[in-house]
Amino acid sequence: MNQQISIGDLAILFGGFLSLLLAIAFLIRKSQNLPGNYFLVFLMLDFFLSLFLKFFDKSDYIIFYPHLLKVNYVLNLLRPPLSFLYVYFIIQPGINFRLRYVLHFLPVILLIVYLSPFFILSAEEKLAILNGAEPPIQLPSWYRVAGLFYSFAYLITGWKYLKSFVKRNRDQYGTLNTNQNRMVNWINLLLAGYALYMVVAIANWLFEYQYNIDYYLYQCISLMVITACVRLMSLPDIVTNNISPTKKYEHSTLSESDKERYVRLLESSMEERKLYSISKIRLGWLAKELNMPEHHLSQLVNEKYKLSFNDYINRKRVERAKILLINNQYNHLTIEGIGYEVGFNSKVAFFTAFKVHANTTPKAFRIANALKSV
Repeated sequence: MNQQISIGDLAILFGGFLSLLLAIAFLIRKSQNLPGNYFLVFLMLDFFLSLFLKFFDKSDYIIFYPHLLKVNYVLNLLRPPLSFLYVYFIIQPGINFRLRYVLHFLPVILLIVYLSPFFILSAEEKLAILNGAEPPIQLPSWYRVAGLFYSFAYLITGWKYLKSFVKRNRDQYGTLNTNQNRMVNWINLLLAGYALYMVVAIANWLFEYQYNIDYYLYQCISLMVITACVRLMSLPDIVTNNISPTKKYEHSTLSESDKERYVRLLESSMEERKLYSISKIRLGWLAKELNMPEHHLSQLVNEKYKLSFNDYINRKRVERAKILLINNQYNHLTIEGIGYEVGFNSKVAFFTAFKVHANTTPKAFRIANALKSV
């Protein structure tokens, strides 16, 4: 039995110990987001078990706990959905846990069922397999590659949800508040750590699981946990998950009389000068053109029309496009040409915006109105 403990072993044990402490801390600390908090607890417990099991395996202490053999396969498959669901619930604090979310763990359940012939073996039989005997079941050759794609899909999806959260809040509220910025940075840190883990996992697969790269995977997990602890020391309130948006325009200086005046100015400029048809129109440019502060124009569009600036401009373009599509004077233009005419800079942008604001496609709209006129 290998009783020598290297620096790498100590790093893995330290990360495992910290994972357990973090799980306990997240469990006992009050949180405004219980589902997200629980997924983080389970993720840290996954780290804890994975790290200690890897140490047992490398140091041969696993012979004293043979029933723990192959448990890491389950833990590895459990980690991606736990990470994703933590991100999903943390950025949407109003969502309650529903039974359908259990479907994310279906691959884990299937793996447990598949490996059950091994798990139900006695300790003596598992030790015999450890010493070279033929196991009753083995994972197929494609399993590891499928696992990489599985993990990568969850990682990308988590980052997409986070990006969508940032965009949505900036569109609606102009900026993120302090707690939201902290939470976004925290999640980016976790996802970046998982991305590093994925890079090492891919290298392990490319080199056909040689050079002890598999052990470095668990050192990456340990590094993730240690980095998370350091980050949490500087952000002690982050686990409360308070990411509620700041009250919109709470300190705005825009008066009601100015709002009415600006609305008339904005609408008249849009109708008479058709400023929306400028393909590269920007909020700052339009504010200067209308001689009003940029933040007041943003507030005006958000409050009056319940839209972001880009959505407001696209809605104006779609309204104009609907007129042109049924106007015989523009029959010489293709549908794509009408999109360019009203300010869109691509066919995809035109069709996407038209679908959003007209609930149909430009072609279907033109055909439907042509039939009405017959």
